[in-house]
Amino acid sequence: MSFDSILEQLLSECPGALGVLLMGSDGLPIAQAAMPGAEDQLDELGTLGVEFGRVLDEARKAADAGGAGALLEFGVRTDRFHVLLHVVDRARAGTVGGRRDGDHASHRHYAVGRLEALLHGIGWPADLARDREIDGFAEALFALHGTHCTQLGARPLPAIASQSRAMNRQITLVGAPTDIGAGARGASMGPEALRVALLQPTLEGHGIEVIDRGNLTGPANPWLPPVDGYRHLGEVVQWCRSVHEAVHAELQRSRLPILLGGDHSLAIGSISAVARHCREAGKKLRVLWLDAHADFNTNRLTPSGNIHGMPVACLCGNGPQELIEIGGKVPALNPKTIRQIGIRSVDPGEKKLVHETGLEVFDMRYIDEMGMRQAMELALATIDAHTHLHVSFDVDFLDPEIAPGVDTTVPGGPTYREAQLCMEMIADTGALASLDVMELNPACDVRNKTADLAVDLIESLFGKSTLMRDPSKGR
Repeated sequence: MSFDSILEQLLSECPGALGVLLMGSDGLPIAQAAMPGAEDQLDELGTLGVEFGRVLDEARKAADAGGAGALLEFGVRTDRFHVLLHVVDRARAGTVGGRRDGDHASHRHYAVGRLEALLHGIGWPADLARDREIDGFAEALFALHGTHCTQLGARPLPAIASQSRAMNRQITLVGAPTDIGAGARGASMGPEALRVALLQPTLEGHGIEVIDRGNLTGPANPWLPPVDGYRHLGEVVQWCRSVHEAVHAELQRSRLPILLGGDHSLAIGSISAVARHCREAGKKLRVLWLDAHADFNTNRLTPSGNIHGMPVACLCGNGPQELIEIGGKVPALNPKTIRQIGIRSVDPGEKKLVHETGLEVFDMRYIDEMGMRQAMELALATIDAHTHLHVSFDVDFLDPEIAPGVDTTVPGGPTYREAQLCMEMIADTGALASLDVMELNPACDVRNKTADLAVDLIESLFGKSTLMRDPSKGR
């Protein structure tokens, strides 16, 4: 099958798919019209499309500088979907840059496998990726991106309006003063530290209506050793149930809840409530997990038994029955809805489980190499007017040089400017609909410095920026 016939078939049977692939998240409305009910495949296509445009420029520079060999090296090094475009029909040359033919073959196999999954997602025959002319498809698609994406074949794709929308400006603060799931005392003072840092008047200064519901109550921290790999399981369950009901109640009132933690085990309650709300309201869910840790431990893997290292695993169905059932559905989350950002500390067994589950992780190496902007573009790809965006912000996400007020600091986190960019790009979507602020520990802080910084970043989440910007015109 020639490339022309492939393109003609794609445009006639599924115009949205190519729109997403070539245009990133801006092509999503076309794809939704063409592929109703295919959210998982669209998320994958949209994420790949956003990355494709940026990578294309880098690939062209590599080719200009060093020819096909440099382009091959570039494809092998980056090792994502663009491996297909820049490696698949260049893997026939001999050794390049000291790599063996077998290495190229494995990357070619990976690339064709990725394309096969992509084609299957848009309804093409499963064996199409093995067609002898698939290399020509990759080459032609690579060349095609250099043309105007609105002039594909005889069927132009319509222009797409910005997906940015007005954020909910009716906010509720809910305090959860406990360190029941943590390995050190002090996070129970986090809600008051945020209030002392003037969170409510700061947000009100932006014309936002803020109601502070005060603090939830729950069992005290007994400070006991783990039982069957869990510390304080019964108490954590009680706190998470209280958080779940409080957050769900605010969402039912069409308000934007901000949970003031407290340790990060409480996110089991808040995010299960958000997932429940999305099921009831028929909305898509995207969770951004801003953290130094993957929080994907289980009782068999954890070295400590502290449940604040397990919330993502529990939300994905890997945990004790009492916790994973809180939201009324197991698992509470499809792992594909989660994007983890800033990760730099993962236990060995936890790392294996993260890979097996298929979490999308933008760790600090990725951010160092590609930049916070690209990480956030990919993490936010395919968000639209029907997406509920939840941000779970663990303060240890930040570099401890600027945020010492946590008991789980890990060096090498995002700088102040990287964190601000992260928050501003979230704000630009207008999709933020719920927020956790977790693990702030005033006992570790210096004159409430970290609480002040957290409030500054939260302010950026709700629209503070250096200049007024029109998101529809880009940054």
